[in-house]
This record gives sequence, C-alpha cells and structure tokens, in this order.
Amino acid sequence: MSKQITRAVSLVVLGVAAVLGSTQAVAVDQDLLKILRENGAITQKQFEQLTEKKVASDASVISAVKDTQYKISTGKKGMSIKSTDGAYEFAVGGRVQTDVNFFFPNSEAGNGMEARRVRLKGYGKLAHDWKYKAEIDFSEYSKIDLTDGWLAYTGFDNVTIKVGHQKVPFSFQSENSSNWQTFQERAQTDAFIDTPYLGRRRMGLTVAYDNDLFYGRVGAFAAGINEDGEFNQSFGTAARGLVSLVNDKDQHFHVGGSVHYRDMDDNPSGTAASKDKVELRFKYHPEAHIGGTWIDSGSDLSEDSILAANAEIAGYLGPLHGQAEFTTMNVERTGGLTDLNFYSYYAEVGYFLTGEQMNWKQSAGQWKRVKVGHEVGNGGIGAWEVAARYSHLDLSDGNFDDAGRTNNWTAALNWWATNNVALRLNYVFSDRDLVTDTLKDDFVHALTARAQVVF
Repeated sequence: MSKQITRAVSLVVLGVAAVLGSTQAVAVDQDLLKILRENGAITQKQFEQLTEKKVASDASVISAVKDTQYKISTGKKGMSIKSTDGAYEFAVGGRVQTDVNFFFPNSEAGNGMEARRVRLKGYGKLAHDWKYKAEIDFSEYSKIDLTDGWLAYTGFDNVTIKVGHQKVPFSFQSENSSNWQTFQERAQTDAFIDTPYLGRRRMGLTVAYDNDLFYGRVGAFAAGINEDGEFNQSFGTAARGLVSLVNDKDQHFHVGGSVHYRDMDDNPSGTAASKDKVELRFKYHPEAHIGGTWIDSGSDLSEDSILAANAEIAGYLGPLHGQAEFTTMNVERTGGLTDLNFYSYYAEVGYFLTGEQMNWKQSAGQWKRVKVGHEVGNGGIGAWEVAARYSHLDLSDGNFDDAGRTNNWTAALNWWATNNVALRLNYVFSDRDLVTDTLKDDFVHALTARAQVVF
C-alpha cells in the first residue's frame, strides 16, 4: 500500500511539474524536489529532469521581463506608461480645487462654495525629442474648456520650440501653476492678464532657452482656443526673461522682466472700414474668487492696442521665500483720445515652519511642487507654511464708473499634508477708492479656504 501511495504521489508531482513547465507560469520549488527525492518519491534521474525544467523556466521568465517594451508606474505625478528605452511616454494627471469664501460685510460679495478648478490632463513624450500635453477643465457648469494643448520639440540643446494653446510668457505669477502658488488666488496684477481679451493662454508659437544662469521665452500669439468670432482675430507678441543670480540647492534668487504687445484689431486682413475693435476690459475680484467683480475699468476704453511691461524678483533662503512684481499697462486709444496708463504691484513673503523650501525649476522659470519632508500617513505632520502679501491695483487713469484703486492685505496658512494633498486658509482685507461712489462698500473682509488634490 505504501508503495502505491508513493507511486501516486510521484505521478501527481510529475504531472504538476509537466503542466508548470509547459506553461512556464510557476517554477517547481527545488526544496520540494529534494524532499521528494530523499523520501524516495522520485528517483535521482527524475530529480535532475525536474531541476533542468525549473532552470529553463526561470530563464524564460527573466528573458520575458528583459524583453518587456514598457513599464507602468504610479506616484505623486499620477500614472505613466513608459517604454524601457525612454523614447515614449504617456502619463495621466489632474487636479481638483474646492473653495469656500465668506465675506463681511456682505452687501455685494456673496458667500459661497465652488469647484475652482477640476482638470484632467494627458501628457508625454514621442521619439525622445517630442513632448505633448492636452488638459481640459470641467469646473464651469455644463462647459468644458481646453487649458493646454500643445506639441513641443526639444531636440536642440537647452531649446524648446512649442506650438499650440499655451501660456503667454508674461508675469512670474501667471506662469506659475495655481497648484504651487503660495496664496489661494493670484495678486491683483493678474487683472492685466486673466481676461477674455488678453488671456493667460493663447494659440501661438514660442521658443524657450535656458542654462544655469538664464531663462527666456518669446512667442507670437493669436487668440484663445475657447474663443470665436471677433475675439479670434487679434494678434500679439510676448517675451519673458530672467537671470538667476543665485541658484543652489538651498537658496535661489533671480531678477527678470516681461513685455506683452497686442493689436486689438479683430480683422487685420480686412479693409479699414470693416475693422471693429475687441472690447478691452480690466476687472478683478478682492483676491477671493467667489466675491465677483470688485473693481472694473468698464469696456469703453476705445482701445487700438496695448503694451504691458513687467518686472519681477523672487527667491528663497532655506524655508524663507518671497517674490514681488510691478506691472504697467498702456492702452493706445483710437480717435485721438489720450492713452491710458494703469499699473499694479505686489510683494509677498512666506516661511515653512517645518523646514521645507520652495522648489525652483530653472528650465521652466517657475516654482514647482513643494517637496514635503514628512507626509501625513507616513508618520509625519506634513509641511506647514505661513505667508503675507500686499497688493495694489490702480485703474484710475480715466473717469470710468466703478474704476479706481484697491489695496489688499492677505495672510495665509497652508498645510501641505502630502505631496499631493494641500489645505489652504486665507484672510483678505481689501480697501478700494473708486473714481465714482456708485458702489456701496469701500472695504471688505474675506475668509477663504481650499482643499486641493493634485495627481
């Protein structure tokens, strides 16, 4: 009976080994084979045959792994599929920013909650030297907007040529991503950029160059891809450059500037009689988005063209960081009207209580993702940051209803819980001095908060 049991066990083991060997799914464990041999369940010859199959199976598995053409990875930047030679890559990422704003007194600005940004993007690389990105925003109800949609060539040393819907190279805070900015909203200088008539992003062609000392980008632009009709015909140029005077691991300081010119004719190829003008307008919220329009130049500017100029400084020393910008906007007018000159500036300073520091990327001329030293969920408390900012916007050159000057003071507390999750709390006090006293409140307090996830 014992011999029959031994023979049966041997047949089962040999059968399993044959199946595993033929499918190359799992190699037979060599320790088990030794035990079977020592117990007399298999002969020495059978042991050697099964061992040879195991070695062949392991070699096949190793060969298959080596021959794999791509690898899939997930991390703080989302999910990516990349070829083993690095020539091709496709990645998926996005962001969700949920805001709540409270205002007091509240006669004009309404309290509320909104999806500030909800974006999904696909980006990657083609044949080593080509990069691409397509990103859409779902934050506006029943509307989908394309934010980025471009193709870039990087085959020349330190040079990037990009065509498509992309950011206009003007203003440091505008070029920085909202993901990594210190405050919940950009400073009032953004009134000269984030408008339907000039815009943060435009269809265009840009060329960028960078080295350890210098970064610059210049381009020519039409209108935004989300616009049509008259807004899609005006053309402009813009350029931004900076010099990094200090650029080490623990410290950075740069100075720079940018210019933006735009012809506001909506049909440059038409006859003079057929040319109409795009209505230019500058307005801004009290650095709290749900508050709506707080200051407004109106649309009766009789513009022919605009020329904007900007100066910037920024840097960090360990956990201490700061930046400032000054922007002027000159509006050339039609019909012999006097040109208009508006301006805005801001200065901010911040400090990481937990020792982190800003993340500067020289090749992009931007701040990037804050690198959290000890993430929540991995035994840490995240990165804690405090900051303060003052900003000023002057639209008083001209007797326009609701135009004037505003002064904003903002205090911020940021908790970067992980490399992907952040919670923000801002207090804003905004004081305005209007050309005409048609609006009721001359000041407003705002308490704003944001929950943000970036992947």
